[in-house]
Amino acid sequence: MSAFDADGNEIGVIFETATPFETPKRMKELIEWTRGTLNEQSLHPLLVVAIFIVVFLEIHPFQDGNGRLSRVLTPLLLMRSDPTLHSKA
Repeated sequence: MSAFDADGNEIGVIFETATPFETPKRMKELIEWTRGTLNEQSLHPLLVVAIFIVVFLEIHPFQDGNGRLSRVLTPLLLMRSDPTLHSKA
């Protein structure tokens, strides 16, 4: 993924997505890190979820729908990590 200026010129690479061969390993590592960090409570759940989403989008495991899936995963991860972080509507 690249960043562009107002004129449409590429000014730098923000991050590179994983190759199809790297994707399964990177996703496994991300899930293990997320579970471990939430269980250890070494970081606030909001930080863990934010890091998860950024890395998930960097890995970009699907051809389409990664952004939509990240928006579904965010509240799910928050609710599973700390029920007090969401309202019971």
